[in-house]
Amino acid sequence: MKLHIKERQYNWGDSFYVLTDENQRIFHVKSSVLLWNRKFEISDLDRNVLVTIKKEPKSLLKPKYYVTVDGHPTFSITRELSLVPEYTFEGLDWQMHGLMLHEYEMRQNGQTVFTFREEVTPWSTRGVLTAEPSQILTALAVVMTITYAMNAKDSETSTQHL
Repeated sequence: MKLHIKERQYNWGDSFYVLTDENQRIFHVKSSVLLWNRKFEISDLDRNVLVTIKKEPKSLLKPKYYVTVDGHPTFSITRELSLVPEYTFEGLDWQMHGLMLHEYEMRQNGQTVFTFREEVTPWSTRGVLTAEPSQILTALAVVMTITYAMNAKDSETSTQHL
């Protein structure tokens, strides 16, 4: 299954849709603006929250994000201190391979779980996420978290793009 995430400037408090190959809306992504409770929510089109991504407020040098799927704490992602972006996954046995942000894949036991790349057209750039339907929510949560963590400014008010 392929999903498209339109390139955009976004801030905490922004919202947008994730699209299928046929440009059909499939998920809605919304982020909070509250400084003490920063989070992303991925919902179905009826606005039922499927995934919540919360940033740990005390994690300044090594930002940590907690991911809840269907109301159950599932995994966390920590951005490590390094010259090249590096992430630690707790509760998820996936390893990241590739050119961070622009093109990468996640593997589990040597098998590709999902791929993410930027697709450039004459009109726009959009992120393309390809995963099995059973992994799509987890893959989307990972992509959203990594994209935000890679681009977050020191003020943590915006990102460069997704």
